[in-house]
Amino acid sequence: MHIESATQDDIDMACKRFKLDENILVDALDMFEVPRIEKDEGKTYLFTRFVYGSVSAAKTAPLLIVVGPDFFLTITPQKMDAVESVIKSSDFYSTQKTKLLIQLLLTLDRDFEKYIKTIAKDIHRVTVNIEEIDNKSLISFVNYEYVFNDFLLGLRPDNNTLEKLLSGKYVRLFEEDKELIEDLYLTNEQLINMSQANIKYLVNIRDSYSTITSNNLNKTMKFLTSITLILTIPTMVFSYYGMNVHLPLDSNPLAFIYIIVGTILVSTLLLWYFNKKDLL
Repeated sequence: MHIESATQDDIDMACKRFKLDENILVDALDMFEVPRIEKDEGKTYLFTRFVYGSVSAAKTAPLLIVVGPDFFLTITPQKMDAVESVIKSSDFYSTQKTKLLIQLLLTLDRDFEKYIKTIAKDIHRVTVNIEEIDNKSLISFVNYEYVFNDFLLGLRPDNNTLEKLLSGKYVRLFEEDKELIEDLYLTNEQLINMSQANIKYLVNIRDSYSTITSNNLNKTMKFLTSITLILTIPTMVFSYYGMNVHLPLDSNPLAFIYIIVGTILVSTLLLWYFNKKDLL
């Protein structure tokens, strides 16, 4: 039985029908429930998380899997497509509860992998020309970082759950089942490493972009400062000779030419100096 978009009425029905612990099942409605595994009165309660939504707004939601002597129950507060994928697969057998559990967990990990690879491709596509990154891209990077952190909140505790499953205390395991769980553990570890690598890459991109932006800003400030100093010389000279007082060359008929030539000469020297010092 699969219950999605579960409500309290669904919890009450499942508890009554399968004689389950209501306190544990209520946790399945908590969107922030972390993966774990428990066993009570011969029934195994395994909490995990699955990914849903669009790639740009991916989120994770809790999934409770209950394995009993004669039933297999899944409960989630969100709509979930992974269960339907498992049911439609060619090797689906509802009577093999342990195999069904592993198959479902593998499907959830494949979904995580698809999201991670799609996001990673989008990040690399945008960062081909890092200098052309705009504010919209930076906002999407921050959102992707949140998504990867959300993935880690589900994937990391899952490994502890898988280690407990391997002990054989929670469900009956055959040799083939142990190999599948070990493969699942390795896959899960790989997904964790991929998420951490992408988070580190996003942080490095932001740091690089900040460095480039700061460097460009410094260049702009240097350029504006140099231009201001160059324009200050003629401004000061013309200001002095605009005063109604006696000044050098005030009676010389060539005063205007001297002032213009002198101003141009000083400004040219400043221009050459600032250009030599790479301030322009």
